[in-house]
Amino acid sequence: MGKMPVTRLIFYVAVPIAVGYIVTALNTIVDSFWVSRLGADNLSAVGLATPFYMFIMFLVEAISVGATATIAKALGAGDRAKVSRLVINTFILSGIMAVAAAAAGLLLFPYLIEFQAGAEVELGELAKAYIMPFVFCAVVYAVHWSYIAFLSAAGKTRLSMIASVTGIAFNIGLTPVFLFVFNMGISGAMWATVLSTAIATAAAIVFNYVFNREVVKTVTPICFTRDARAIITFALPTFLTWVSYSVVAFITNYNVLKFGTDALEVLIVYQRFENFVLCLLWAVSGAMLSIISYNLGEKNIDRVRETMKKGIIISWLSIIPMTVVLSLLGRQMAVLLNASPSAVQMASWAVPLIMGELCLLGLRVGFEDCIKALGHPYLAMSTVLARQAVLIPLIFVITAWGTLPWLYGIWTLLELPALLYAYLVFRRTIRKVL
Repeated sequence: MGKMPVTRLIFYVAVPIAVGYIVTALNTIVDSFWVSRLGADNLSAVGLATPFYMFIMFLVEAISVGATATIAKALGAGDRAKVSRLVINTFILSGIMAVAAAAAGLLLFPYLIEFQAGAEVELGELAKAYIMPFVFCAVVYAVHWSYIAFLSAAGKTRLSMIASVTGIAFNIGLTPVFLFVFNMGISGAMWATVLSTAIATAAAIVFNYVFNREVVKTVTPICFTRDARAIITFALPTFLTWVSYSVVAFITNYNVLKFGTDALEVLIVYQRFENFVLCLLWAVSGAMLSIISYNLGEKNIDRVRETMKKGIIISWLSIIPMTVVLSLLGRQMAVLLNASPSAVQMASWAVPLIMGELCLLGLRVGFEDCIKALGHPYLAMSTVLARQAVLIPLIFVITAWGTLPWLYGIWTLLELPALLYAYLVFRRTIRKVL
């Protein structure tokens, strides 16, 4: 990652990641398509469960992000002993996060789902049935993302893509079988996802021990070392940043549901296709983090600057075309997911309104990724938390006014000041570090 031309390298690393994300997003849409065939309430129940799904995923993926950045930097510096220590500490931290996620899920999720659902008791029961298999199997995701991090840190993103696509292919086939052949109800969709992730994890383990032994081959004793702090330095602010999105999703669901289940259905339709739009952005984000971290380890500052400049531009350009296309297809997306007739009508104007935020999100995420890769993840976190701190009270105020269009549009309105703040923090970080 220290010699290939930067633009080519970004695409070389990002494209396989993007393919994996795109297949994942398609899988989410296919899952929602099948679940919606059980009834509109089932699709809304998946929406209620989404913040809790996000919480567990963020908990284990945050360790993966920290491992990717720190291992890539150690590889760039040629410190093989440190790489071995980081691998061991990644496993330990991932295991701790998996146990914490399962405990939180068992003790807190049922009560929080009931609170979120309010008077919609049946909806809450469906949401609990959907999320619990995921809670029980959090360790599967912890192991999965650890091995994906090892491949990404070494730039072997094609192998991580193959592992992810393998699992998703199984999921697409298993979901309708579990739902309509075994009649497992809404929980069948999640059990299919868990089993498919286990298959993808097995593939990632094989790929690591066959093609990535420079990272996973280790004789380091199984114990905490000071290198765990380096992983946590990246992971903690990443987790807090992502969890803020989970909290916003929870609060949004709670307030949108006051306008009726149709309003919540529209939000779920948007969220399913938003993931598809963001695929290239997250892929470029992962590539930038690995490339910048590696070249910081090599102390190649000129290459770091070039990666930041080109990566930010590519981040922004990656998101615009799909945002424009899908914003025009809100009605069709709602029909595809079997939304109620009133939700279909609402989606025609609501989806473009919400999607406006994505036009600026690419630039903001590009700035935040650079700040994080330069060793200041807490500053990157501050750019997101500042936005959420304004957004959360506004959601309650707008709901009290009873204006659903403003509730859908507030994300877009807040994205511009959030972008400006991220840019100012980015400029300050560059002056301080480079």
